[in-house]
Amino acid sequence: MGRSFDGEWQTLDGASLDEALRFIGTAEASLEPARQQIVNALFKSRVCTARTGEHVSAKEIREAVSGIEKALTRLGEGMRTLARARQTTDAAVAPRRAEALEAAHCLIIEEICNALPYSFGIEPKQVAASVPKYSRMGFTDEWGGFRLAGKSVSQKLANLDMNAFALPTRMPSIERDDLIRDLGAIYSQVTGKEPTAWRPEGNSQADAKSEFHQFLVKIWHVADMDPVPSPAVINAALKQ
Repeated sequence: MGRSFDGEWQTLDGASLDEALRFIGTAEASLEPARQQIVNALFKSRVCTARTGEHVSAKEIREAVSGIEKALTRLGEGMRTLARARQTTDAAVAPRRAEALEAAHCLIIEEICNALPYSFGIEPKQVAASVPKYSRMGFTDEWGGFRLAGKSVSQKLANLDMNAFALPTRMPSIERDDLIRDLGAIYSQVTGKEPTAWRPEGNSQADAKSEFHQFLVKIWHVADMDPVPSPAVINAALKQ
């Protein structure tokens, strides 16, 4: 539905937030701090927004995890094949083959290390030192454990609940009510009026939305959340 509650924070549409703030009479000079207050309130409530269609579906995540699992399995198999080829190649008999195998092994390991985060602090000399070395006297292979990575990852992924990747269908009520109260405080600060769920001259019917309720509707739409809270929900949250 274009929103989630545990993902990466995305940039909100500032112009639409300003429009919502102007609706309740926010002065132009006060738009920026008020806008930041709304962003803070949304962040506090763990609402992570993205434009409709930009969220990654559970199906896409499952396919990505499966693809990574297969890639790791193939990478592990490839490393195992290279290791076996080097172990069975006598450099004295087939020097060109031995050199080519070592070069390929070295390049692949370098690329794997380059793909790791810089924070790991892996230096080129450490990468070079880790490249498996084979000779008639035996061999050393610090990457031996990596050859089993594919199988190991596959076993661990099998224990994951793939259904857990689905986005929640509704905003949790506690976070929703906290957000309503935080937005109520912003509304009161801007207008000098207490936030209400219904117009004073109206009644509890859907056609009697208060200014504050209409303000909430605008914020909910900017953040691409649903469902928009009803007057009854707003009233209950404000009374807590």
